[in-house]
Amino acid sequence: MTPAPLGPTSGQPSYGAEVSPPPSVGPSAQPWTTPRVPSLSGSRLDNRTPNGTCLVIWAADSVRIENVHFRTSYPPVARDASELDAEVRQRAKFATVNYRAAPQCTGGAELGGGPQGRQPCAPGRIIDSRAGCAVEPDFTAGDPQPALPARYTTTITWSLSKGCTDAASGPCARLQGGVQPSSGRPVRAFWQVTTTVASCVLWIDYPEGVNRGEGVVAQCPGS
Repeated sequence: MTPAPLGPTSGQPSYGAEVSPPPSVGPSAQPWTTPRVPSLSGSRLDNRTPNGTCLVIWAADSVRIENVHFRTSYPPVARDASELDAEVRQRAKFATVNYRAAPQCTGGAELGGGPQGRQPCAPGRIIDSRAGCAVEPDFTAGDPQPALPARYTTTITWSLSKGCTDAASGPCARLQGGVQPSSGRPVRAFWQVTTTVASCVLWIDYPEGVNRGEGVVAQCPGS
């Protein structure tokens, strides 16, 4: 007697036992992911080395930027405009100044040791005490109206995270819910940090110009 086939043949119905497909040797369709746990207090950020209009942001621990949001947080504050001619001063208006991740932040060692100090502060970037990332003012003057000398303040909200294989220090030591990470059961701590940065529009004499000068954005004097 001929045994029944173990699977469908030539489009005919199957007779006998079904055969399971061989086990997959590729990636799982639902890969295991590291649990995310909020931290009661994460690593602070530090603007350690301002240079021109660029600011380099550092972290005490090695952390990953998950998201970053820039928001002008206070109205601009006018500065001394006595260097402007009276007629120009009457026409001068506040400019628009916010911050952004700096795509072309120039500088060398003074920005943190070369290229790593010039990377933009963007999601996915990892920063620590040796390699920072850069932000810079986003300046729009009200051309043809001259930009009034003023101080602008921006709030930057950072969503940060750090992989934890122990609870020894930093954000990993302050996980909510009493979570105790280990090398076999790692977690990713996450938290938010808010920093405030300032930039100033300064008046630069330019006798050949229409307004005999122009407003430029720069680090605030004395900062």
